[in-house]
Amino acid sequence: MKAIAVLVARIFACRVTDGSVVTAPLFQTRVNVILVGRFIVTDGMATAYYADNAPRYGGLGQATPTEVDNGFRLNADAANFPVIPWMQNGVMYQSFPDRFRNGTPDNDPSPTDPRYAYPAPANATPQQIQDAANAQILDMKWIDLPEGYCRGYDSPATPCTQSPQGRDYFGGDLKGVDDKLDYLKSVGVTILYFNPIFESGSNHGYDTRDYQTIEHYFGNNATFKKLVEDANWRGIRIVLDGGLPQWDPGGVVLTRVDGTHWTITLTGKETTQIEYKYTLGDWDHVEKDGTCGEISNRQLTLSYGSTGTQVVNDTVPNWRNVAPCGN
Repeated sequence: MKAIAVLVARIFACRVTDGSVVTAPLFQTRVNVILVGRFIVTDGMATAYYADNAPRYGGLGQATPTEVDNGFRLNADAANFPVIPWMQNGVMYQSFPDRFRNGTPDNDPSPTDPRYAYPAPANATPQQIQDAANAQILDMKWIDLPEGYCRGYDSPATPCTQSPQGRDYFGGDLKGVDDKLDYLKSVGVTILYFNPIFESGSNHGYDTRDYQTIEHYFGNNATFKKLVEDANWRGIRIVLDGGLPQWDPGGVVLTRVDGTHWTITLTGKETTQIEYKYTLGDWDHVEKDGTCGEISNRQLTLSYGSTGTQVVNDTVPNWRNVAPCGN
């Protein structure tokens, strides 16, 4: 991986004086850099500054009376950076499969399907019951607005009280995309870019659990293989957003044995080093020690010995935000 040099400077500017707009040209770079810049607006009497919102990742931007170091980011590559021809001249359509088309109801999500803290265990505490309700799948209809849709867009005087939870599903799947390949080709699409489509615990797929298995709500590996073949036959390329490994608080799901025991079976190459923590599905409910203190990441080196297996028994004394622990 090439190192990325970060250049923090006023690289581009927009000055409005007599109604005209003047932009400073971006220079041609010879190395991969991230250009950072902001706009300056003046009418001869006063000056205002326009930059990105915190935390500087493509927000709507905001004007301030003084200069704020929240410049917009712009990636720039070397002039001789190799460009894939079909990508450079292609027409890309981004698909969030759950919201595209329901090709078959056979794989539709159900509110009774397990997801993170749902269902609550027997003799659940009030907190466990609430966590289960928050995690339960919402079965949406095509005419519904997605959870988290800001109603302030319709009525600015009404505050938006919802936020996306990744639990509202509309039933779209890969077969639904496959069924419409001819239509996509007819409107000029040459590249299909998919949001994560691997097995995960949320509709967006960024909490991927298995990078070798297609999300069962979208179909299966055979469904994806057919989609790729059908797309290629029509001259349409497939690009996947992998949502590749990061510290995902719900990345691996354990199977409940009883009210206090869970289990999971994993495979891996011997001597592989693993770092992990236990959560209840999010970082608001990460494991704590017996005095509600922070616990360091657990460490494990795979060593199978003569039996070919390795058994690890861990105990979680407490959870963050679950009695008796707070934050």
